[in-house]
Amino acid sequence: MNMSNPLIEPDRFLHLLDKPAKNLHQPARIRLFPDLDEPHRESSCNMISVTRQPTDPRSVERLRHMYRLVYLDRIKRTRSNRFNLLDLPHWTAHGQPVWLMDGLVTDLAFNIYGHVTRICLMSPTVIPVDEHGNMTDADPEPVDTHLWLHVNKMDFQPGNVDRKSKPANMLFDLMLGDRLVFECTLNLYGEPNRRRVGVDRWTPCHRALEYGTRAGRTREIPAHLRGDMRLLAVTDTQRVEMISEYDWHEYVGRLNHDYGPIRMVASGRAGGRLDLLQDWYPRP
Repeated sequence: MNMSNPLIEPDRFLHLLDKPAKNLHQPARIRLFPDLDEPHRESSCNMISVTRQPTDPRSVERLRHMYRLVYLDRIKRTRSNRFNLLDLPHWTAHGQPVWLMDGLVTDLAFNIYGHVTRICLMSPTVIPVDEHGNMTDADPEPVDTHLWLHVNKMDFQPGNVDRKSKPANMLFDLMLGDRLVFECTLNLYGEPNRRRVGVDRWTPCHRALEYGTRAGRTREIPAHLRGDMRLLAVTDTQRVEMISEYDWHEYVGRLNHDYGPIRMVASGRAGGRLDLLQDWYPRP
């Protein structure tokens, strides 16, 4: 029996059969990668979106693991220019320019004695401020794929730290995947023909482990789910404690064992500060 439709030409019908069906469950403004096995570099990852809200310590640790793998797999080897940082909004304190910045904690560097020397921040941005240092409504400005903060340049000031960043019996702590907000001054380093801009003195102001929802909203992991694997902690006596190199490698090794590699399913802008909207699933 002939079931042909006079309104559809045969060539057009075959073309529709070859075309994949539209996935109605994908959020708006999402670009799918054609081949997930091909290397793909991103210039930033401002936040990871998850399909289910992290409600237990295991899902929170998996979220931290995601941030680190994005840095290692897609951002660590990406290069960009940082000189635009000098022209971005800042204010003057004690005759010196000061910037308000943030970034995601994703890596550590150690010296030969196993002591932490630097903290790596993925996707650093400058938070716009007015001439008095008050935040404005303008969008944050990305400055690089990642930058390093020298621990010996940290200028901790208890009065600058948000009360939400004060854990029990401590003044401040920092964990893998946290978004760190800090005030800083800048310096120039490198050879004369390859000068770069870096952070000099820095003062932590706030930290939080954040994630995005499929609706493009920002959520913060509550204090009771943050865990206890601190990379940096300032005690109530203002003593700075850092994780050892042995404990760090044991920690990230355990994350790799428990959660393994992950796969980016989609990328795109979802509104707010979400530069990348992603679904994550363990590889089979």
